[in-house]
Amino acid sequence: MRNQIAAAERMGVRAVTINSDNQAVLEKTDDRPEQKTMANSTQQARNIDGSLAIGAQALRAGPVLLVDDMVDSRWTLTVAAWLLRSHGSGEVLPLALALAGHEK
Repeated sequence: MRNQIAAAERMGVRAVTINSDNQAVLEKTDDRPEQKTMANSTQQARNIDGSLAIGAQALRAGPVLLVDDMVDSRWTLTVAAWLLRSHGSGEVLPLALALAGHEK
């Protein structure tokens, strides 16, 4: 993951990962049940609400590449993007490495 973050930085895009030690811009505040265990979107939104926070590392202005390894409900990316934007980031570009829990 560090190579992808370095590549994004060379392109002038700040790269942020969720649940990773690479860039401590976003931090989990507590452990919650997995999103795929929730019965519906409302429960998934309530489950993620308050579980992420902006870390102590300063957030620079400008675009952010937000990388999540596995996406179930998409609520984690939604809340993370909102947090980044509300704390001064520029455009947030979400990237999911894999989708789970979605039927074709």
